Amino acid sequence: MKKIQNTVIVLLIIFPFIRLNGQDKEFKILFRQNISKVDPLFSNNYKTLDMLADYLNKIEKDSMLVVSQVKFSASASPEGRYFDNKILAQSRLASVEKYVRNRVKINDSIIHRSNEHIGWSQLAKMVQTLNIQDKKQILDIIENVQEIITGENGKWIDGKKKRLMDLSNGKAWRYMERNFFPSMRNGSAVTVCVSPSPLAIKKAVNRKDSASCKIMNLNIYNIKELNIYNNGYKRNEKNISDNVERKPVLGVKTNLLFDVLLFPNIEIEYPFAKRWSIMGEWTFPWYLSGDNSKALQILSGGLEGRYWFGNRKDRRAMTGWFGGVYSGGGLYDIRDKGKGYQGEFYIAAGISMGYGLKVNDNINFEFSLGFGYLGTKYRYYEAENNYHDLIWKHDGRYTWIGPTKAKISFVWLFNKKVKQGR
Repeated sequence: MKKIQNTVIVLLIIFPFIRLNGQDKEFKILFRQNISKVDPLFSNNYKTLDMLADYLNKIEKDSMLVVSQVKFSASASPEGRYFDNKILAQSRLASVEKYVRNRVKINDSIIHRSNEHIGWSQLAKMVQTLNIQDKKQILDIIENVQEIITGENGKWIDGKKKRLMDLSNGKAWRYMERNFFPSMRNGSAVTVCVSPSPLAIKKAVNRKDSASCKIMNLNIYNIKELNIYNNGYKRNEKNISDNVERKPVLGVKTNLLFDVLLFPNIEIEYPFAKRWSIMGEWTFPWYLSGDNSKALQILSGGLEGRYWFGNRKDRRAMTGWFGGVYSGGGLYDIRDKGKGYQGEFYIAAGISMGYGLKVNDNINFEFSLGFGYLGTKYRYYEAENNYHDLIWKHDGRYTWIGPTKAKISFVWLFNKKVKQGR
């Protein structure tokens, strides 16, 4: 009896570990249509790939867990030809594996590669969830009909696809084409399986000697005290599947094109809502040669409102494509060899378009152009008496319609930590 009770205690102790075995975490990577190369900038790939790398690195550092298997899979929707889909899926699988293994070290012994080139199992799951016409026949074809069969003329044809297209005069196929196939196109997945480490199981088993033989007193072994994972959570760490996200609250920038020209400048951008941001900029080169023959003195400021395009739910603020409206102005004194132009004020306004590229959690690069109106009144002067006296010659007005901005900006982001989904 005592032996049975001890066995029950040990099983209950290591039960949270056992439940982890076989629990899979899937990371989906998307591709552009008919493209097999991984593009981190496409859709939400950069975020997914970062989460995958972080997840694997955290598991590797945890003495209580091991990665038991990493599954790479890639498939296409049934619409294309079988052999074309097979080649594309194999290329995508290889591309994803290469990209991930360049970022994270994974032993060959735990790598598993799927040989399903068309997402039949995914299609079956989607059909199962809905009460659609011909549901039973569709599932029977997916499960029992071979992918490639020999036709009447002796040529190979797509077996499953042909049967599904013929079902109910094509009604079932057209329904799936509208509702199921779009989500099956252009995707792949990396699935990570996690198991308790030998150390974790050894710790749990060794505790049986100090546990009471009375099952009611199992609280001697406290799961919380051991900091082990239960249902995927570690008590003293953030839940890996509920990652904490660094959300930008302010961006401080400098235009690198101005920096090359030794024009000091600074920009500050504040994101609000999901798609909007407002930016202020200030440029202030103030140079005067020792003999007063040359001057480059500009004080310029402006404001810009921006609208950010695309799916903002899964994309970080101030990344992706944007369009904006801007206005600004300033004053200037530009002189060379004693001849110069001085303006007490100029104005500029127009529209902008650009792209924000994420580098890491704190750094972006931004590329933008602005088109619009620039107008100024100026005074033309010439310097005399060894450039100490400025003699005004005439006034004028200048107007320009066309490109008024060009930027390649380095952006430093100030973030706050928030749970994903908030």
